[in-house]
Amino acid sequence: MGSVGVVSEFPNVSGLLERHGVRWASYTAGESKRTVTPFKEPTAAERAKYQAQLAQIHRAFIGWVTARRPHFDAAACATGEYWIASAAPPGVVDRTGLSSEFLRAKMEGSSVVLVDVETSQSPWEQLGLVAGSLSALGAELTRAAGPLRGLVAARPS
Repeated sequence: MGSVGVVSEFPNVSGLLERHGVRWASYTAGESKRTVTPFKEPTAAERAKYQAQLAQIHRAFIGWVTARRPHFDAAACATGEYWIASAAPPGVVDRTGLSSEFLRAKMEGSSVVLVDVETSQSPWEQLGLVAGSLSALGAELTRAAGPLRGLVAARPS
């Protein structure tokens, strides 16, 4: 069982880009259009703004759950903690069972189309392809930045 919480995470590759001479440019309209991005180190003000946005989403999520669960204790349950069903705070777990049983019951009397996607690669192999693509992108950016470094350094002040 998961409690009501909000998570936002992604890698920050600004140091990697900097080490390879790649500068990131982002153009927006509106002061807070892009506060946190994987491509630059956020300022303290940007981090605070982003955290405030996450808190706003968290409050909305708590409101949504509370409206649907009258006995929901947000102080006890909206902490980001998780529990096994038998240890969850009161009002969080309606009943226990297997997800397959739940889905089977929901499918009764419904039109269900089974879609089976086959791949010859395991999920780990597929992740390896993504990592390989990112590595190739990094190598390409490094090659592309090489000739530009001299041009940027030679630019008049």
